[in-house]
Amino acid sequence: MSGDKGVEESGPAGPTEAAAENEEVLLDDLRPQFYRMIYNQPTIIFSIFEVLCELLESRGVMRPGEREALIREGIRRWRDEIATR
Repeated sequence: MSGDKGVEESGPAGPTEAAAENEEVLLDDLRPQFYRMIYNQPTIIFSIFEVLCELLESRGVMRPGEREALIREGIRRWRDEIATR
């Protein structure tokens, strides 16, 4: 910690500029941009899925091997849906 009281330090426990920006944006404001990203770049879904899995694994909610099981199950369901069309 620095001796300057006027300087705010940020870190894992402290506020950050990015966190302040994220608090100001509502989900409803992000939704149209998110839909455009999905339409133009479908791999964004997989990136978000990976981030979610990493978060759940880091918090002990999901075990590391379960990610692959989720991917396999998702592919199986997608194939079943395609087969029934």
